[in-house]
Amino acid sequence: MKTRERNVIDALTQLALKIKKEIDEGISRNILQPEEEVHFRWKVNEFEYTKEGVTKSSASGEYIIKKFWFKATIKIAEDIKKI
Repeated sequence: MKTRERNVIDALTQLALKIKKEIDEGISRNILQPEEEVHFRWKVNEFEYTKEGVTKSSASGEYIIKKFWFKATIKIAEDIKKI
């Protein structure tokens, strides 16, 4: 491998390690946390389809909480620019 390629690989490796360190520290210090969002999800309780078409169907909905890292990724990107 050429010296220039090795230097690029080494630089990228060091950058990746710094980014991982920043993320790990942010999570451990509760600076980086996922946001919780409430979502509505349909659940099929019963469904039957025959030659005549749909003969039975029922569904119910439930609210679930999903975690999203969108705002945390923006913070990470800003921190990376400073590195």
